[in-house]
Amino acid sequence: MYTIESLLDKYQDKIIMVNKKKEPLAILKDLADIVEVDLNILHPFQLNIIKENIQYSLGETKKEVKLHLYKVIDNKKSNIYYNEINKKESLDHKPYFEERTVFVIHEETLGIQETNSELLYRDYLMLSGVTKKDLEEKNQYLFSYLSYISAWNE
Repeated sequence: MYTIESLLDKYQDKIIMVNKKKEPLAILKDLADIVEVDLNILHPFQLNIIKENIQYSLGETKKEVKLHLYKVIDNKKSNIYYNEINKKESLDHKPYFEERTVFVIHEETLGIQETNSELLYRDYLMLSGVTKKDLEEKNQYLFSYLSYISAWNE
């Protein structure tokens, strides 16, 4: 099992440092053109699970969870993400869309909660970056960031 210190030693050169983190939706829009889709196409049970997971991750705060469902437009900007889901021939889009579609379930302040594209999530996380404060505090965000880098490199 890795410690945050061992992950920092191993992946220091892969960290993208930022002075201030961008808004989560702005990062997503930098990566792909998106269109919002009615959230009600998700099964209510699935929505409740996602919301409960978010509330659990927030701890004791009773912050309102504001979810949005986005369809990534299939164009030159998102080509890499569509190539990924086409290669793996996944059917995880089927409950929501007829055609193979990259989708994102996004929370306004926390960012991407679910997507069917591992590459989109990786790019999103990497572009979110790490602040000096994250490094100083060696917080949960930094540990998650480094853990994802570790998983992608192994």
